[in-house]
Amino acid sequence: MKAIILTAGVGKRLAPLTDETPKSMIPVGGKPLLEYHLDYLKNLGITKIILVVGHLREKIEAFAGNAWKGTPIQYYESPDTRGGSLMSLWSARGEMNEEILIMDGDVFYPEALLKRLVLSPKANCLLADPSSADTGEEMVIYAEAGRAFFISKKPCSTYPPAGESVGFLKLSKPAAGELAKIVDAFVRAGKKGIEHEDTYPVLMQRCVVGYETVHDLKWTEIDSMEDLERAYVIASEAKQSPMKRLPRRPTASSQ
Repeated sequence: MKAIILTAGVGKRLAPLTDETPKSMIPVGGKPLLEYHLDYLKNLGITKIILVVGHLREKIEAFAGNAWKGTPIQYYESPDTRGGSLMSLWSARGEMNEEILIMDGDVFYPEALLKRLVLSPKANCLLADPSSADTGEEMVIYAEAGRAFFISKKPCSTYPPAGESVGFLKLSKPAAGELAKIVDAFVRAGKKGIEHEDTYPVLMQRCVVGYETVHDLKWTEIDSMEDLERAYVIASEAKQSPMKRLPRRPTASSQ
């Protein structure tokens, strides 16, 4: 299994912190966010790590190198670091030729969360947190009978919500190849400024995608200073007790 980590964005909502530090290199709990990803993937036996870089890529490459504790690392540069993340995933589409993990690089979480995804019996699988509050900022998974059919920040009236997406997706080799075709078709059609998750509903129509819930684990996507402060709290509490999910509070931009 390979892992594709998207780390190209400028992190404009965290400026000026991200003016000189890539978002994935921001320290949390005493070490860069990216280090948690790399260590967890190494521990779970991932055979290759692909980092999609862009903003301040030299700092990411200097830190991670060409291998992480023996696991090879390959780099691809996103042609768009200020728009949506579709172009980041598109740049690594050639790696979607076997079982893969697709991961947002700005998530702080315990290793148990990623292990739940990797070891899930579902060949194609997302992670959903049903305890997350819906502020309009969350990418929500909509599902029925254990199968995901839609994912969006906009409400869906066709299927009930299963929870907020953590930002990780596991795909089998056939589904990975299908997603590569879908992503390329979106880009060829000129739909370049969108999020990579916006292609997932098409994939969900062609392939069965399930999900695992993670409401019992603490995690946070880091988009704002408030999110970063929550990550600090999670890291601090993790030293004393197992991680559990904190209720998400509205960010200033969503109020």
